[in-house]
Amino acid sequence: MSHSGSAKEHYDKLLGSVYSWMIGDFQTLVNRQKEEFVKAGIVATPSSLALDLGAGNGVQSIALSDLGFKVTAIDFNRQLIDELKANAIFRLSRMTCS
Repeated sequence: MSHSGSAKEHYDKLLGSVYSWMIGDFQTLVNRQKEEFVKAGIVATPSSLALDLGAGNGVQSIALSDLGFKVTAIDFNRQLIDELKANAIFRLSRMTCS
């Protein structure tokens, strides 16, 4: 069996449109991620920055923002970045999405 194409093509053609449905309830995942960050000792100071590469729809980005980090979220799938921006509507002062 031959596998061809890039990860970007796979997300653009298939996963991007079902990713959020596949991973489950967004806010539940954000809350769980915040708990995991706190448990791991990941806490923000007033000048804390976070870079989320492969941010998807923003579960980790928004959890970090909620914890006080200024977040830059990057993903190559436009649909997921658009979802992230919609999910982050009240947090955009602490987030940059591209």
